[in-house]
Amino acid sequence: MELLIVVAFFGYIYYLRNYADLRTKSEKEEENLKEGIRLFQTNQIHAAFDFFDQRIKTRPNSSVAYLYRARCFKEQNDFQAAMNDLNAGLSYDESVYGLHLEKGKLLFRNNMYDSALKALNKAIFNAGDQDPEPYYWRAMTRQQLNQEEEAQKDYKKEAEITEAGKHILIRDLSVKKPF
Repeated sequence: MELLIVVAFFGYIYYLRNYADLRTKSEKEEENLKEGIRLFQTNQIHAAFDFFDQRIKTRPNSSVAYLYRARCFKEQNDFQAAMNDLNAGLSYDESVYGLHLEKGKLLFRNNMYDSALKALNKAIFNAGDQDPEPYYWRAMTRQQLNQEEEAQKDYKKEAEITEAGKHILIRDLSVKKPF
């Protein structure tokens, strides 16, 4: 009887550690990449690039690593390599809104407004109302497409999110602690 109680207890602990963690795959990835993200955020682009490049070599299906390596490429003005990484990251996980946002921004920069609008729509869908930046870029894109009324709605939504303080501090994912 005691053995059964001990096995049940450890089984429950195992369940909590492995199955009760409600974070998404990308949120867990971001937790594992926080050192490289910190390097990028402190503008240590070359060190961050090396970190994410190594991570992609060891774990090539890490969509968040592709996102940050793409951002490093973008900082180095290698826009084609950045786009390649964004597309690779999206092939592994389309729910990371940062991938869609960065892709939309790159397409906007290259005057590909219809494609940028599609990418930014996906960014907004995946981000919900947690980040004002996708709305800002979608409004800019809509202005280029002469969709003034829709652009004004997006600017208004951006202002509402900013004013409400709903935007998240880490822009790519709302990092949740494990259970």
